Amino acid sequence: MDEFNLYKKAIHLFINTTRMHRKSVENIVSKLGCKHTQHRILLYLNDNLDAPSQKQIAKFFNISPAAAAVTLKKMEKSGLIERTVWEDDNRVHQINMTEYGKQIIQATRQIFKSLDLATFEGFNQAELESFMNYLERMQNNIQKLDIERIVVKVRKAIEII
Repeated sequence: MDEFNLYKKAIHLFINTTRMHRKSVENIVSKLGCKHTQHRILLYLNDNLDAPSQKQIAKFFNISPAAAAVTLKKMEKSGLIERTVWEDDNRVHQINMTEYGKQIIQATRQIFKSLDLATFEGFNQAELESFMNYLERMQNNIQKLDIERIVVKVRKAIEII
């Protein structure tokens, strides 16, 4: 196999592996009765000591306030969160996880730990450290890319054709 096709196969395997992992995570979360976006919001709430507002959640997830409102309404209806009026401003609602939401987070953390252990079954510590080093090198290589230069080069190649 030539070098280019080897790179192509490696990228394909890498992307397919990340997709499989993500699909497994989404499948697990959905079986617990929680949508992927809802779970991400629960994780965000779990990691923030101060109860954020709906506006802060929308900003953090880079979604519209209306989209945040719809998702949060569904989460509230499902018993995952509760909204309380901020005592300094009646227009602002603070978002808090319910006990049920906290239980979902605890359960998924245990499940994700099992998934991660299964994903790396048969890897020894040295192999795992090498793998992480390779991933860091790939990320560094991607960050160093000069996208504009590549686009100019491709456009010139297209003009020739």
